[in-house]
Amino acid sequence: MGSIPRLFNTGKSGIMSSRAQLSTTGHNIANVNTDGYSRQRVEQETATTVQGTGGQTFGTGTRITDVDRIHDDFLEMKIYDQAKNVGFSEEQGILMGEAVSIFNEANTEGLNKIMARFFNAWRELANDPQDDAKRTVLRASAEEVTKDFHRVNRQLKDVIQNADAKVSNYVAETNKLIKHIGELNHGIRQMEIKGGKAADLLDQRDVALKELSKLIDIKVGENEKGQFIVNVKGIGAMVVGTQTLEFETATTPADEEGKPEGSLDVLIKGAPRPPITHELKGGKLGGILDVRDRVVADALRKLDDLAYKLTSEVNVVHRQGVGRDGKTGRGFFIDQLSIDRASEKITLTDDILKSNEAVSASLAPDSPSDNRVALAIATLQDKPVFGNGTVDFDAFYDGIVTDIAVKANKNELDLEHQKAILKQLETHKDSISGVSLDEEAANLVQFQHTYNANAQVLKVADELLMEILNLRR
Repeated sequence: MGSIPRLFNTGKSGIMSSRAQLSTTGHNIANVNTDGYSRQRVEQETATTVQGTGGQTFGTGTRITDVDRIHDDFLEMKIYDQAKNVGFSEEQGILMGEAVSIFNEANTEGLNKIMARFFNAWRELANDPQDDAKRTVLRASAEEVTKDFHRVNRQLKDVIQNADAKVSNYVAETNKLIKHIGELNHGIRQMEIKGGKAADLLDQRDVALKELSKLIDIKVGENEKGQFIVNVKGIGAMVVGTQTLEFETATTPADEEGKPEGSLDVLIKGAPRPPITHELKGGKLGGILDVRDRVVADALRKLDDLAYKLTSEVNVVHRQGVGRDGKTGRGFFIDQLSIDRASEKITLTDDILKSNEAVSASLAPDSPSDNRVALAIATLQDKPVFGNGTVDFDAFYDGIVTDIAVKANKNELDLEHQKAILKQLETHKDSISGVSLDEEAANLVQFQHTYNANAQVLKVADELLMEILNLRR
């Protein structure tokens, strides 16, 4: 009789194993399109052998040892790192594209052409200093200059405000992901305490970590207590097991590292430490902050410098001249007290706005043909007043545009390369962890046959038992 119960147990173990394999295969097939899902595999081994009365050993079937999650942690880390680079370059590309479009003069007249027309208007006036029509054209071109300075200033500030809106949104998204990872850590820990493996929760955490890595530069691992931690480079641990920290934003003054006045700083919520804005180097947040503070804000500062120098240089010469009304010592533009916000404040004086008579083209009074002031202002276009007397107005403006364009082009090439690397890594991951429907379908047939065969073992054991029982009647 001893062999028949063993046969029952052997068949039962085979059915249990086959059922687990069928269930796992079905789970794999059901999640073939689930983002981040790693296929699972039932691991089994031979059950403990027993010794019979005659000294022989008999097998007792099989037993399930684990349900493995087919996954490569090292490859996942590389994906996080590359996702950070892609997120960084994507956001840089978007913002730099907005900045480049502000200075794009291919289809419209930009500030450079308008400034050139302003200086040309002075040259035209020098040909006939008393001509009223030429004075009207000069004043109109000067107003165009001020308006376009205002336009570029406003649009650059719009890019900064757009960047701040993105920073606010991404900080909220980062906090949500950090909290979610902490909750997943709790669920994973609870399942592990019960002796199970939280394969699906681990997949969900990997997806959350990948999304988080797109936003900030993270490193993951375990501390000495075995707790899963998420470190943000340059800042510290934001997740330790189930404990999490959050970011927050605040409007703050400008700083020495380029942050514009009144734009957002990023801080750790509730922590008595300075802002961490400039510590965020990677991911979407790092990309946005880098363009905002080191590209757009720099262009705005240079634009202010351009407006300040134009105002001061023209005014110095214009004050030496005499208007057609005989008055002297008047500025052409309203004087700027500092470079800060000069492109926003640049404006013609009330005298120039009101009358052609206030335009000073002559150096000496009562000299209708004197054109020395008009010529002197016209030649300012080529005067090297920037870069310690090495760069003129045109070259300085071209430098602003070229700097942004070169950075935008380089970023576009970097992004293309980084996306290719990320795609290659994800393809490699899919080859390891992804679900193959063909393979799972074959497994399904195999495990079904195994299940049926084990059921047949039970049937035979049952028939044998019935035969023995019938013999005793």
